[in-house]
Amino acid sequence: MSKKTGGKKWNYKQWTILTRTMCLAGGALLLGRMFTGYTGFVLPGVLLLFPGMVIAAFTLNCPHCGKLIGDLLTHNSTKCPHCNKPLEPLFSKKDK
Repeated sequence: MSKKTGGKKWNYKQWTILTRTMCLAGGALLLGRMFTGYTGFVLPGVLLLFPGMVIAAFTLNCPHCGKLIGDLLTHNSTKCPHCNKPLEPLFSKKDK
């Protein structure tokens, strides 16, 4: 991430970008292993893919109802799709 957080808590958009990047990079490395046969891709792929999935499971939930919010990067919603409560702590005015 090019923007430094300066010790501030990450918002939903930053966590989504981080977990998506980790999972895609890990998956690409595992696919690279499948196509090239080079086993050196397996360990970095697993070390990126599984932590990305775990981080997504614990950080990308609604703070009110606890349900998985999903991908809000595509539709920029400021309310939880399940409980319809505002997600303002997850978004800053700059992110909209």
